[in-house]
Amino acid sequence: MIAFTIQQLECWTQIKSHTLRVWEQRYKAFSPKRNGRQHRLYEPDDIQRALCLSLLTLHHSLTAQLAALPLSDLKARTRLLITASQPLTYHVVELLMAIVDNDADGFRQLLQANWHRVGGLVTLRKLILPFLQRLEDVWGSGLETVEEWASSRVILEQHLVDCTDRLPSPWRMAERYMIVQAKPGGFQLLPQIAHYLLLSQGYAVARPVLHESAELTPEALQSYRPKYVVAVLSGWPARSLVQSYIDQLVSLCTPAQVLLTGDRITGQDISVPEGAGLLHRIEELI
Repeated sequence: MIAFTIQQLECWTQIKSHTLRVWEQRYKAFSPKRNGRQHRLYEPDDIQRALCLSLLTLHHSLTAQLAALPLSDLKARTRLLITASQPLTYHVVELLMAIVDNDADGFRQLLQANWHRVGGLVTLRKLILPFLQRLEDVWGSGLETVEEWASSRVILEQHLVDCTDRLPSPWRMAERYMIVQAKPGGFQLLPQIAHYLLLSQGYAVARPVLHESAELTPEALQSYRPKYVVAVLSGWPARSLVQSYIDQLVSLCTPAQVLLTGDRITGQDISVPEGAGLLHRIEELI
């Protein structure tokens, strides 16, 4: 069974670790095991309890009576609260709980129900993007390789791909682009989900979210045949290396395919190859 540290529990719930300790010690909300170094280890049911309490305590103070409820009762109360309140941000907790349960069908149904209820663009901005941001914290805490959750990641990407045609035309335009990000030694392809993240959040997302991506190679270009290759130069490389990375990219693509963007090129004295494009705003993609 998967065991989680208190730091990972904090990533799941966005509840500070000192608060989680208070919930455990004062209200007996959890009963974590200890490893050989006496560090707390939480089980999936503890994650579920903490996710439920993270919502319920937005409306009620935590009491020993609430903390002692069986997990099934906490889930029932959480669902009632979500149904009554309806903010999409609350449904982020439902998606996370479905992942912990390895409930691929439930995960898919939650996405589809909200998509039909409020529309694709609202669901994308107010549910899926906050969910992905939470996941980014979770994967970054060392849980990115948990195989049991792979199905949910695949479902999420496929759901976005399947629903692309229902979105307004600016979002559909993302399909014309291959988005790449500089990394030590070269460029990597960002997954399909990054197209939507970049178009909705500008340059805030600077790395793949759902899975590791392949390197940009002549073979990858031949396979995807993009109209444009958008190179996001944010965070990496060092400013002194920007020009060499641009030259490397142009050696892989035709200059007319290349669109450069990101904070590493803003205000820099760089030489943009003839025929290549320079984007100061992500909206220029549309």
